[in-house]
Amino acid sequence: VEGARARMVLPAKHVIIDERAFGQADPAAKPADGQATQLADPLVLLVEDQMLIAMDAEETLADYGAGRVIVASSSAQALAKLAGASPDIAVLDVNLGHETSIPVARELVRRNIPFVFASGYGDTVMLPEEFRSVPLVRKPYDGETLVPVMAELLKPQA
Repeated sequence: VEGARARMVLPAKHVIIDERAFGQADPAAKPADGQATQLADPLVLLVEDQMLIAMDAEETLADYGAGRVIVASSSAQALAKLAGASPDIAVLDVNLGHETSIPVARELVRRNIPFVFASGYGDTVMLPEEFRSVPLVRKPYDGETLVPVMAELLKPQA
């Protein structure tokens, strides 16, 4: 029995060459000039049902100064993890396949934990009115898009 073969054709606009795959550091992750917004070691709850996106986001958050990232792939898993943790901030994928992260958002509001929504749909159609003022970043996002929003939410309120 031989292995399977596959040929995939992707539009060039969706292909990113990751220099880290060739043993080089990613200079965009932590600019040497210090101009990029950095996080101050927060504990982050990341709710994302797509494993590869979650892994990439976790690495990006670490690159930008997150102390620890707690990853959950469903609302139930996120709520269970919240029972034993008090994150400083959360990033919630709105659409989790067959459910949404709205129950998690409600718990975060109840606990006064700031959060940002992420969506590949780029609109607020799925969001109840009570969450229309919550920041929304479009997927795919990177550190330069997500981290400044998070840093703003983490600023002490006057």
